[in-house]
Amino acid sequence: MRTSSKPRAWLWLTVLVPLAVVGTAALLLGLGFGFNASGESEPLSAGERALLLDIEHLVRWMDGYEPDVDRESAVKTRFLDDSYELEYSYEVSEDDDAPYLTYSITFEGNEGDARTTYASFWGGTRAGFLLGEVSFDVDERAELFSWGDESRFGILKADGRPFGNVFLARSGTRVVYLLLAGLYFDEAPAVEGFLVPYLERLDSL
Repeated sequence: MRTSSKPRAWLWLTVLVPLAVVGTAALLLGLGFGFNASGESEPLSAGERALLLDIEHLVRWMDGYEPDVDRESAVKTRFLDDSYELEYSYEVSEDDDAPYLTYSITFEGNEGDARTTYASFWGGTRAGFLLGEVSFDVDERAELFSWGDESRFGILKADGRPFGNVFLARSGTRVVYLLLAGLYFDEAPAVEGFLVPYLERLDSL
């Protein structure tokens, strides 16, 4: 794991990418934003919370950073078709030493819908990179990590400099998405140590 260099021009991307993901999902589903807006929050069980990779796990790869637990959130959203999403996020935009982390698991009703969700997350991520003036790119590094029926792992770059990671995977009817900024993994053993414990929890369901 390596920390990214300052200034943190990538911060606004942490807003644009999630918005682009939602928009692309709506487009592919052909239902407009109404589908996504139809989601209702539900209580998150202890077992579901344990599936979500979080800042407490991430700081094991960081020296001297003390996370602010008041800046993390974990939510469960259920949609009209009874699919649901578990999502964790951590963001402290005013702290130059703080990373940005979002990690989600979407549980679809069938593999066709899961494939659509997988495509929408990747399309939305790519779209988010095109929405601003700074040059952003994904250096896809499949040799560093793969999982499930299909997956993508990449190093995020701003003006050619690494600043984070993106990971997207589908296993059956489940879709996992990670967006990390402020530090990045570029060695296979570290990537495996970071992701595998949580993916194994998901596999055990």
